[in-house]
Amino acid sequence: MHERPTPPRLYRSTAFRLAFAVLAIGVAVLLGMSARRSAGENAPADDPRIPLAVLGDSDAHSYHDEVLLSDYRLRGGEFRSTTFQWTEVLGRLRSGEIDLGEWGTWGMSRTVATLLDHVGIAARAPRKQDYRYNFALSGAVCEDLLEGSERQVERLLHLMEAAPARWERGVVVIRIGINSIGNKGDLDRYAREGLDAESQGRIEACVGTIRRSMAMIRERFSHTVIILVGMSDDTNLPDNFEDWRDATSIRNIEHVLAWYEDRLAALAAADPRAAFTSDRLWFKSVWGARGEDGGSDYREVSFGGAAAVSNTVGDHPRNVTLADGHAGTISNALWVTGLVDLLDRQFGFAITPISRDEIAELADPEGVYGIRPR
Repeated sequence: MHERPTPPRLYRSTAFRLAFAVLAIGVAVLLGMSARRSAGENAPADDPRIPLAVLGDSDAHSYHDEVLLSDYRLRGGEFRSTTFQWTEVLGRLRSGEIDLGEWGTWGMSRTVATLLDHVGIAARAPRKQDYRYNFALSGAVCEDLLEGSERQVERLLHLMEAAPARWERGVVVIRIGINSIGNKGDLDRYAREGLDAESQGRIEACVGTIRRSMAMIRERFSHTVIILVGMSDDTNLPDNFEDWRDATSIRNIEHVLAWYEDRLAALAAADPRAAFTSDRLWFKSVWGARGEDGGSDYREVSFGGAAAVSNTVGDHPRNVTLADGHAGTISNALWVTGLVDLLDRQFGFAITPISRDEIAELADPEGVYGIRPR
C-alpha cells in the first residue's frame, strides 16, 4: 500500500514553487526596468553622428566580445588586439561621424529574457559585449531576426523607439543568411542539384524573413536607410579549394547565390530608402574568384609593405581569412570602405571615405607585420 504525502509536505512543495515563481518574476521585472532605462540612454537627439545598427550573424558580431567570444583562439588568436570586424573598423576610424552605440556588455540570459517577455517587458538576449546598436550574433540564422529569444528586429526597434527622430536619419544594416542557406553542406547541394525546388524553398523562406524585417522597420521608421547585404561565397575559402573542382559545380553554385541576391536586390529596389550590396561580387572585384574549372585564381592586395595580403588562412593580417574562418582586418576594412561609399553615393551621408593608409595603420599599427612600408 502506497502512502500518500501528508498535506503539510504538499503545501510546502507548492509554496516553494509559488515563491520561486514570484521571485523569478520579481527579478525579471527589476531587470526589465533596468533594461528600459538603459534602452533610453541613447546619444542626445542633437548628436550629429549617424546612428548605425546591425542585424545579422558572425559576419557582423564584433570580434572583441570577451563574453561570448572569450576563447583566445577565436578571432585573431595572438593577433587579436589588431584583428577587427567591420563594425569595429568603423568604431575606430569613423566614431566621430558614425554612432554604433556605446561599447559595453548588453543583454541577459535567454531564460531571463523569456521571463521578461512573459510579463510584457522588452529585453535583450543573449548577454554579449559589443556596440549597443549591434544585435548581430554568431551562429544566427535568418529566423533569428524575428523568432526565438533573440528576435533581433523587435529588440532593435525597442531601442530605436527611445529616440525616433534620430533614427529617422539613421541606418540599419541587415547581413545574414550564411548559416541558413550558405554553409558547406548547402554549397554541396547547389553544386550537385543546382536551383532545385528544395533550395528555392529554403532561400525564399530566408528572403521572406528579411522582407518582414524590413516591413517592421519601415512601419515605424519611414526614412531610416536599410542596407541589405548578400552572404559571402564560401567557395572562396582556402579550406574549400579542393572541393567543387569542375565547371558545372562552380556554375551551379554561382547561379543559386545570384538567384538569392536577385531577390534581395528586388526588395531594396522596391524601397527608395534601401539598397543592396553583393558581398560575393565585392570579393570577386578585390581578390578574384575560383576559375571556370574550380581552380583558385586570386590576386594579392598590397599596401606598400613587404607582405601583400592574399586569399590565404591564418591569424596574421596578411591573410584574407582568419584561422577560425572569419574575415581578417584587411578584408573587413576594405569591405566597409565600400559600405561608406554606398551610403555617401546613394543617400548623401557625406561620411569621410576610409583611406588605404588608415586601413594599413589599423592592421599594422607598429609597422612590424609588413603590411605598411617601413
